[in-house]
Amino acid sequence: MTVTSLSAVLAFVLLDLTIVLLTTAYLGASSAGAASTSTLHVAGWVEILLAAVAFYIVLAELANETLRRAIFPLAHPAAPDVSAA
Repeated sequence: MTVTSLSAVLAFVLLDLTIVLLTTAYLGASSAGAASTSTLHVAGWVEILLAAVAFYIVLAELANETLRRAIFPLAHPAAPDVSAA
């Protein structure tokens, strides 16, 4: 069973949000073809947040694996209780 960290889930949620915001900005473009500026700005900030989360994931994975202890925590979802079966 593969366990996905919650930080990886957060990264994919932010990526999906960015794609939705960029699509909204360009589909809602004016007749001149100019995209919605405010939506582009929000998408840009979400991209910066996504980059920070991705950098943290890489840093945590490398540091924890190299030093063989949890220096940077990566939250994992609670494991299902299989003893009840």
